[in-house]
Amino acid sequence: MKFAEAAEEGKVHHILVVAHGHNPAISPATLDEWLNRTPKSCLGIMFSELNVTAFNLPENVRYKAKFDEFIARSFLPLIDTAAKHGKHSHMLMKMNWWVSVPSMGDLGKKLFAPERRQWIVPSVEESGATTPELDFMGWMGLWRSGLVESWAANIIHDQMVINSHLTEWDPSDPHHLLRHLVASAASGATHFKGLLYGYTIDRFGKYSLPDNPLRYTTFGQLSQDIFLELLDKGILDVPTPETIVGISPVAFRFDEPSPAFLDCDNHSVSNVPPRIPPVSANGLFTGSEWAFAATRGTFAPRYLLKIDRYGHAFIPETPFGLPTIVPSWFAPTRLPYIEREWKTDGIDIITPDGHRSAAEMKDAILASFQDAAKKLPIRASNCFWMGTRRAGGTIRVTLVESPYVDPMGADVELIAAGPIQSLRDVIADESVAFAGDSAKLRIPAGAFRMVEVRLSKP
Repeated sequence: MKFAEAAEEGKVHHILVVAHGHNPAISPATLDEWLNRTPKSCLGIMFSELNVTAFNLPENVRYKAKFDEFIARSFLPLIDTAAKHGKHSHMLMKMNWWVSVPSMGDLGKKLFAPERRQWIVPSVEESGATTPELDFMGWMGLWRSGLVESWAANIIHDQMVINSHLTEWDPSDPHHLLRHLVASAASGATHFKGLLYGYTIDRFGKYSLPDNPLRYTTFGQLSQDIFLELLDKGILDVPTPETIVGISPVAFRFDEPSPAFLDCDNHSVSNVPPRIPPVSANGLFTGSEWAFAATRGTFAPRYLLKIDRYGHAFIPETPFGLPTIVPSWFAPTRLPYIEREWKTDGIDIITPDGHRSAAEMKDAILASFQDAAKKLPIRASNCFWMGTRRAGGTIRVTLVESPYVDPMGADVELIAAGPIQSLRDVIADESVAFAGDSAKLRIPAGAFRMVEVRLSKP
């Protein structure tokens, strides 16, 4: 408690890590005392790397009782204690956590009970992730539908590590850092953990620059300063769930995850199998046990997000708008943005007539997203994009090159649902040529563009 009192007196802002995995670092009673002493300096609490998937597999049934005890006596009570003090619970999770856990009928409903959901802040610690795009689709669905009110971007060097690949790869100038921050803010993120870790701070003395007491890397400081400048000047306009443009009105509704989905999720991170099981290889959101292997035709992100290999798809192309994933048990409370939905358990599509295979339903799923995209006020090809509706009637669109570690620049076509009245490059503050309802733009390698679009009135 002396540390807590010192933090409050010294105005040391902090987020308190209360558990790693299923091992609590503090009891709810002790957390209550800490927060009593840090009403201004403590910004919230954090849980990290809680592997729920493994405890739901048959081979780990002997550990399930200990896991359930952690949930009942630590996990949920710690969230409730923080909420009592008006503090958020940051969830720095791994694997396909934001797809599977919210959809688990028992735990998902408890975690996102009305009294808890506003305090949950989704995020990830992405080392070992072969399908980061699924978590992105998951928490964007939670945020857009009203199950959470905010989410966090976490961008660290560990996310380069997948199935022990690139463990020694530590780039001096990680060009994806700024792009990832910009793409996250353009998608509604309001917490940014990556600014204080890994790429920004020279934790391992790589640079050893003189007169640098804060140990900033040169590239990290430039990335941070540019990002904060874009936010401060309002150039990067962070959307709310009601003002965002770029989320598809077609969504996936996730039933209780199938055992095959959970198996794939677990084996994508640990105990990688020598052979990918056929049920996983042919699933809607699976087949990802081997990092960097080519995605298969049944894998939905392949044909919806143009992802051709498993891994590093943190900023996927969104030609039809971003698909989202929402638990089947939840009825969206915000504007009913979902006009059509596909129900799944991660492997199959679930229809009123029973289970249908991902291969069987691929054409229908793709056609639904293609048709819905034509109704979006604006969309873009060959890049990641998101937009914000602005008070003056315009849409500010952020266009980000998608390849994470091997950017080459992108030729983008911006397509509107009707005639464009005006188009302006926000950063350069100059007009951009357009013809009718479309415009062609170039994104330089490793970069992004921001344009302001005004559409003609119908």
